Amino acid sequence: MLQLTSQVLTNIPDNATLWNIRREAFIKMKSEDEPNFCKVLVPKELELTENCLKSNPKSYSSWHHRRWLMIETNFENVEKEVKICAKYLQLDDRNFHVWGYRNFLLANSKTMTVEEELQFTTEKIVSNFSNYSSWHLRSTLLPRLSYNYFSEELDLIKNAAFTDPNDQSVWFYHRWLLRSQPKSPEFQSTLREELLWIQELHELEPENKWTLSALILVMDLLDSDEFKSQRICYLDDLVKLDPMRKNYYKHLRTKWEKQSHDEDA
Repeated sequence: MLQLTSQVLTNIPDNATLWNIRREAFIKMKSEDEPNFCKVLVPKELELTENCLKSNPKSYSSWHHRRWLMIETNFENVEKEVKICAKYLQLDDRNFHVWGYRNFLLANSKTMTVEEELQFTTEKIVSNFSNYSSWHLRSTLLPRLSYNYFSEELDLIKNAAFTDPNDQSVWFYHRWLLRSQPKSPEFQSTLREELLWIQELHELEPENKWTLSALILVMDLLDSDEFKSQRICYLDDLVKLDPMRKNYYKHLRTKWEKQSHDEDA
């Protein structure tokens, strides 16, 4: 069965049924001879999945099978797996299957560190700011750090935004970062600094919807009434620039107008 299924999977790696058959066979073989399973069978199986991934690097079933092998061997080959992930990300740095697998390894490994993985995401982001998977993985790593990362992340975002103001992944990460911070006087001061550089970018890119959305977010987070009318003006601009979401912007406009009216009353 192993020989037959391997021949088919090499050409059709997304056949989940055949991977299930192989797992059932391996579970039986592991119970009969565990040392041979770990030292001989698993390396061969990893090689098979790697061959399958060469034909389809985004094969759900192949990556799932690789995860299963890591669990069955108690993550003994993590270092090699990390190198393989790096190789695949050189070919396609936006392959979310690889990023998910790296995150899986990090969560279960005793040798990988958050700091090393964070440095890896930094390198990938610097080489290509339009890498949503790198930004997303950062958002899962940063809360696990013991030091304050906020200022450094804002600098990275600012650099990325000025490099490519139309890249939505940067702005999504920016939104997450601001919303994740506790409200404090220091945070309010930082928001005003954010407002300055985003306004500067908006003047350079007046028809960029992402800068407008960021301005509205920062003004909304600032504990001040001075931006009420300006937020509504920006929303009117977004209705014109982003007509597919015009009803959403109109909804926000109505909501804020009502809120302002209630506060004044």
